[in-house]
Amino acid sequence: MTGYKIDFTTNTLIMNFKFAAAASVYGSEEYNIRKSILSDFPNFSVIVKSGREQKKPRYNKRLTYENMEKYINTFANANELLSRFETIKAKSAPLACPYKYVCDWFNAQFPTYKELPDFEPKNIAAFPVPEPNIDEYETKAEAANG
Repeated sequence: MTGYKIDFTTNTLIMNFKFAAAASVYGSEEYNIRKSILSDFPNFSVIVKSGREQKKPRYNKRLTYENMEKYINTFANANELLSRFETIKAKSAPLACPYKYVCDWFNAQFPTYKELPDFEPKNIAAFPVPEPNIDEYETKAEAANG
């Protein structure tokens, strides 16, 4: 049975969230395991770890539509790019994950967006790139059908 670990150096019983939830049900296998450990080692403290720890940073952290728009506004041809951005958002609506489609376009359009742009003078133009192939993305209807 997994979901718990005994740490003898710190005198703790470490359980994950699922094991702790199952151990709170009287008479369950997890309940009996926790009860027997704590009866054998009454001075142990119990720690519940919640969820999976994030090992690596998320690539698109804080990349919201609003932040994309702010970045696009730094370019000289912002009106053209914003118009294209709105078109991409509209095309993404029937997809199962519209954000991924928009984000893929944004990353292709602005591959260096994480670097600090030169805001002065505002004469830098970004040339539009082709949008991602929408056929490669699952639609909401396909996701519903399984």
